[in-house]
Amino acid sequence: MYDITGNKVLMEVAVEDAESLSYHRFCEQYIERNRPVRIINITQGWSCSSSWKDVTGSLNYEYLLEMYGEELVPIVEGQTESHETHSRTLVNFREYLQQVESQAVGLKYLKDWHFFQCCQKRGFKPEYTTPIFFQDDWLNWWSDQKEALHQRSDDYRFLYFGPAGSWTPMHHDVLCSYSWSVNICGRKRWLLFAPEDVM
Repeated sequence: MYDITGNKVLMEVAVEDAESLSYHRFCEQYIERNRPVRIINITQGWSCSSSWKDVTGSLNYEYLLEMYGEELVPIVEGQTESHETHSRTLVNFREYLQQVESQAVGLKYLKDWHFFQCCQKRGFKPEYTTPIFFQDDWLNWWSDQKEALHQRSDDYRFLYFGPAGSWTPMHHDVLCSYSWSVNICGRKRWLLFAPEDVM
């Protein structure tokens, strides 16, 4: 098998259906073996699966502006090979969305927005639930305990948002942990490397 650039792909990522994949089999086949998996039908029942898209399947700017337009969100500028060299600024989500809609945003990428915390602080119910496969969440457990004690704490539940062509440099997930990602609208291309190929 070859990718779109003509490079040979050594391993295909398994595809599972959330409706038939058990938690036990997920752990046994993927977590214990340190193997990636793409899980389809995982967003069933999430309101963001419908509210964030219009009838054509494109981004529902009107809804997002109404619900989250006044939030400050972190934006990284342009394409660079390293996270450390990104210029990061906080901007109003409304301003960023309007730039995306008018295609005047360039490659600015909304990165690491603490969306779950944003919803909690505003008294909103988050528009998604953590799938059963990822509910055993050690990183966010600590953050949630500190929040319960009214101590400031950042979580690791991030929302990313970008125009066509935006990207993130090669990296490992926070604290070298396992991570999960869901694409609500548009397409995202992933390049995954086996640990032994990057150590």
